Amino acid sequence: MNRLWRLCSVWGLALWMAACASLPGALKPGMSRDEVLAALGRPTAVHPLPQGERLQYSQQPSGRHVLNVDLGPDGKLLSVVDAMSAAVRDSVEVGVWTQSQVLMTFGLPAEVGRVASFEGDIWTWRYQESPGVFRFFHLYFDGLGIVRRVQSTDEYLDDRRLRVLDRRLDRWLDGKQSHSSALPQGDALVWGV
Repeated sequence: MNRLWRLCSVWGLALWMAACASLPGALKPGMSRDEVLAALGRPTAVHPLPQGERLQYSQQPSGRHVLNVDLGPDGKLLSVVDAMSAAVRDSVEVGVWTQSQVLMTFGLPAEVGRVASFEGDIWTWRYQESPGVFRFFHLYFDGLGIVRRVQSTDEYLDDRRLRVLDRRLDRWLDGKQSHSSALPQGDALVWGV
């Protein structure tokens, strides 16, 4: 049963990554809301913007990307940004950002926790810093819901599990490279008009 679970997990990951590989090419500036929904499906969250709306597609808690698709007041596609990119993570302002701003930017966290050394909630997301480097992004909130600390830590994967995933993913990608573009890495999944 455990082996079957691992195999299903690997194939699920591969299918999700295949879908993500086509995202930048599937979306074009000026597309209508209906065209975006046809290409990506139902978003995990929808947020109103001062001039339009944001369709959010989160892979959390298991994945490592949160795709923000911003539409203008006319319902046309303006920009696509991976919220887990370094530029977006680095834009969080300690003492300024609120939980509602964080939700609009990063979506629901993969995990909410607490530690004895801090009085408040710690929201955590997963992201990939570079190929093979997986990390956690933590935001510490005080009792008023204001960000008080930003931290990134390493995500350690079981070496045996990682080697199996790497081999299967490499074999899968070798077969896919001739059919599609390479998977987006880091900040490659960021564009706008």
